[in-house]
Amino acid sequence: MKYSESDSVIREPLPSEVVTEIISQIGTLPLMERRLMALLLFTGMRRGQVLGLRWEDLDFKTGFITVRRNATYAHNQAEVTTPKTPNGFRSLPLYAQLVEMLGTPKKSSYIIGEQKTPITETAYQCMLRRSAKPLICTGQPLTSFATAI
Repeated sequence: MKYSESDSVIREPLPSEVVTEIISQIGTLPLMERRLMALLLFTGMRRGQVLGLRWEDLDFKTGFITVRRNATYAHNQAEVTTPKTPNGFRSLPLYAQLVEMLGTPKKSSYIIGEQKTPITETAYQCMLRRSAKPLICTGQPLTSFATAI
């Protein structure tokens, strides 16, 4: 299906002052929220791509993140699958400031949530749920600057 230019919404980027303020405040967030916000901001990845990341997808030696998975919530069930299209598989730069915000790696776990149990884990489903609840179920909503992204 082809879309015309009138069908698409053009989003304006955040002003640089707002981005600077967000970056300065990310460090005050709890660990999972800090990781989520840092990955979204520094990489431009979609939420599902970030939620599908595992530590093994980050190569600290070469300085790249490899996108191999996408997390979705369909049919009342959380799923981690491959990206929809071949273009979804890609490598992104892993900036030093992002590495600092991510904290200590845990082997063979998801970066957001760190579940070592199967994907049906309740906490991970909570993070993927598309509802009015916070993106990450920490019991507290994300701060206002975090929801601006």
